[in-house]
Amino acid sequence: KPEIEILTLEEQTRLIQASYRFRYGIFIRLTLTTGLRLGEVLGLKWENIDFRSGMLYVRQTLNRLEKIDYNGIGTKTEIVIQAPKTKNSLRSIPLLPFIAEELKNWRNVQLADKTIAGENYHDTGMVVTNPLGGYIEPRTFKDYYNQMLEAANIGHYTFHALRHTFCTR
Repeated sequence: KPEIEILTLEEQTRLIQASYRFRYGIFIRLTLTTGLRLGEVLGLKWENIDFRSGMLYVRQTLNRLEKIDYNGIGTKTEIVIQAPKTKNSLRSIPLLPFIAEELKNWRNVQLADKTIAGENYHDTGMVVTNPLGGYIEPRTFKDYYNQMLEAANIGHYTFHALRHTFCTR
């Protein structure tokens, strides 16, 4: 097995600081405080967050999977929103108060996007959305994440390293 990657405390601090300069930085901070997988972050819906109790509920994932044709051959991929793979992946996660506030602020960003886009906005109920309300592809989000890593000047880490970092801390 490959060795598990985790960010050092200094790298984590630099990434958090850099994340504030990016539209989707909130989701790096969310991952570092909850241990969510990328598909769980991208599949998160507003109905899965209870601000009163300060809980986040993992109920679905958004992933790009191989599309199998009628011959059982997979030559293309498609975005799939589905229940997590295992029952243990369905879980409740407490939110730190500052992350709950940042998520509320993110909701205001989405409302501003909706105002700007007008009738072109598609309200999907998703938490992670582009300026028109659509979901963000995992590959696209990884590009944004890599930009944040570069801005933090800490080298390359997989997105999953954030989950390992959370678990280690």
